Amino acid sequence: MTLKIIGAGYGRTGTMSTYTALKQLGFPCYHMIEVIQNKANKSHLDFWRNVANTPAGAQHEWEKVFANYTAAVDFPASCVWRELVLAYPDAKVLLTLHPKGAEAWYESTIDTIYFTENVWQFKVLEWATPFGRKFGDMSRKLIWKRALKGTMDDRNRAIAQYRQ
Repeated sequence: MTLKIIGAGYGRTGTMSTYTALKQLGFPCYHMIEVIQNKANKSHLDFWRNVANTPAGAQHEWEKVFANYTAAVDFPASCVWRELVLAYPDAKVLLTLHPKGAEAWYESTIDTIYFTENVWQFKVLEWATPFGRKFGDMSRKLIWKRALKGTMDDRNRAIAQYRQ
């Protein structure tokens, strides 16, 4: 298989609905849920952690994670959508946006997926488990720093980054 659809939208922009729809339309789809549910198969998380710890634009063996998929949406794949377009030049780029706009996207992200960056229970999980350490490292470096440019603690900067 090869990627035919590359999602460029950040998390909290309808990526789970898009993931579900693409699967129903016959496109095996990659989503952050694949990383989380494949805890036993650490290769997905290890792969994305490697991507997070190398410079943007570095070459990667994308087939290691996308061999069984024809579409990819959501984090972490959307963090590297430009690199994926170079690797899969015939793929279509699909941009998902929050239906209520950038401000609503920011509030949704702060209240859900970014919330975990500051909750002590998740810090304990990160400290106490190998999966938590790797996942925290990957998400901090690839999602919050690289894709979102470290802007999430500044509402106006984060919204400006979302709009780019």
